[in-house]
Amino acid sequence: MSQPEALHATKRKRTEDASEPAVATTNPITRSKIWVPFGDMVLQAESTQFRVNRDVLAGQSPVFSDMLSLPQPSNDSEPTIEGCPVVHLFDSAKDWELLLGMLYDPFKYEDALPLDLIASMLRLGRKYEMKTVKQNAVARIRYEYPTRLDSWERVETHTTKILLPEGDGHLNVFKLAYECDVLPSLPILAFLCVNNIDTEALLMDEIQDSKGSCIVLPDYLKVKLAIASERVRQFQRQHFGWLEDGAVIPDTECRVPTKCTSQRQKTFCMLALGDAHLEWPGERRFYALTFWRSEWSDGFCRACGMTAKEAYKSKLPAAWAALPSFFGMPEWKDLEGLN
Repeated sequence: MSQPEALHATKRKRTEDASEPAVATTNPITRSKIWVPFGDMVLQAESTQFRVNRDVLAGQSPVFSDMLSLPQPSNDSEPTIEGCPVVHLFDSAKDWELLLGMLYDPFKYEDALPLDLIASMLRLGRKYEMKTVKQNAVARIRYEYPTRLDSWERVETHTTKILLPEGDGHLNVFKLAYECDVLPSLPILAFLCVNNIDTEALLMDEIQDSKGSCIVLPDYLKVKLAIASERVRQFQRQHFGWLEDGAVIPDTECRVPTKCTSQRQKTFCMLALGDAHLEWPGERRFYALTFWRSEWSDGFCRACGMTAKEAYKSKLPAAWAALPSFFGMPEWKDLEGLN
């Protein structure tokens, strides 16, 4: 099995300072908190070193297993630290810190995992063929951002398998899923992005994460989201057309048709035209995939409120089926087979 070019033990002359890096670096070598006393191998990513057990990595990764099964040189030209060989990795030190932390302390998190950790699991899991690690990360993303409408109803309002940093929203998850080919989750992730993020701010790279850093997408992704935003807007106008034409409301049992007609027109403006923020500050722009809320019945009589709710519910499957097309993606059934 071939090994990534980034994985190798760098040869250099032995020096008195066993922590001297094998590659040029402007940062001093630091020792990670992950320094297993009985470890038999040292990993170095960027300027950070980790002392670990070969068996732990070999058990997770056939790439490491193959590398560690190769005959080891018997001369003194290979660097060692405390008797352990050094393997230089051209990856993010943060990614390895997070992944190794989970491997050595799997009960640290009860259920939900931080997004940074899931990103590390995906990147390193793909690169080093850590099947279980990768599958765990992919399963969490697919659970939170599903391909089925009934699953979306279960998770729409909050995530339970992923801890999102406050203020980050879903843009970083979308970027990660795109980079790591978690394709089935992309339609709903893209929808959440255009639903909660100002298009101009997205195009100008003005969206910041919880640490104050700008979240920058490739230009072609920004264009895709901007185009999709307009497609959703046009679809939503048609999707809520039943609120505009009066064919459904007032209901045949309505006793206050004038009041309910007025409320119907108001609801159409809020939901179909994106004016919801005028009535409910902080609200989103698109409601085609939002499940009916009890406050939307306010202003209707009981009969019209129930009719509006049922009419709204009946339209959701069509909106869900159309979702991938807004972003130029295949139908759901085809997306399911891509992962």
